[in-house]
Amino acid sequence: MRHSQLRAVLATAMNYLETQLRILDQTLKEEEGYPLWVWHEKNPTKARIQLRQIITAIDYQDGQDPVSTRICPALVGVSITTLNTIHHINEGKAALQQALKNMDGIKIEEPDRETGTPLLRPLIKVALASLGHARLHRRQATRKFVILEQMPESVSFIWSRLPKIESIDMEEARHRLEIRLEKGQGNSLLVEEDLRRLNQCDPNERLAIVNPPHIHPRANIAWFTEEGITRRAQKRAVLPIFYPTTRYDNLPRLRPLPEEPPMPGLRLRRNDATIETNPFLLTIRAHRYMP
Repeated sequence: MRHSQLRAVLATAMNYLETQLRILDQTLKEEEGYPLWVWHEKNPTKARIQLRQIITAIDYQDGQDPVSTRICPALVGVSITTLNTIHHINEGKAALQQALKNMDGIKIEEPDRETGTPLLRPLIKVALASLGHARLHRRQATRKFVILEQMPESVSFIWSRLPKIESIDMEEARHRLEIRLEKGQGNSLLVEEDLRRLNQCDPNERLAIVNPPHIHPRANIAWFTEEGITRRAQKRAVLPIFYPTTRYDNLPRLRPLPEEPPMPGLRLRRNDATIETNPFLLTIRAHRYMP
């Protein structure tokens, strides 16, 4: 696909998403009497304003950490029409994500504004600037909203502490260890010992890289089926969770998110754990899978 085509696809995706977000912003303003809970905000008017701000926040704010993303745990009752708009927004976010992905790694030549000297610049940055989104927050712009298709019986917000686990093969493990040796990262004796341990492994074995846990809010949700059976699910809750309801209905039974995440402590090991507790390769935090 040519650069002009890539830019056209991006422009279409961005314009569609912006249009749908404006529609949602307006309907949320109009649905003032619908049930709403927003973390850290008890005033209903301020809570609805905060909700509208977070759903339209696709660019970096002044002073925002470059690697941070804004969160807003919330439970939002909306009309069926508004719920359909949110479905359209999620479709638009997926289209935008694909349009950006198509541009990844592509650079184009542009003259420097002051000197006129040709410079290579990422196509994404050039295209986004032309669309008025030079400060687009890619993660915030493309993360989808959670939609519940029916009103839940109860919602309990919790802090989840999950480790990031990456599965790698022997070749990748060796590459990472050799890089650490070349760049003098860490204790060279420990790296060499890890290489020796690696040489004793089956070349087809895979290892699990266990990174520090990521702490984020989640929601435990329960519904009653027509048969009276309780159905449960857990959803990410960094953004508002939307469900269908009518004006002036009450919120479902709600347990708000605690003010702060719990302190890390000892937890019982899960019976279904598949990774050995102690790291096999210390310098890259690689664990063996249990047989």
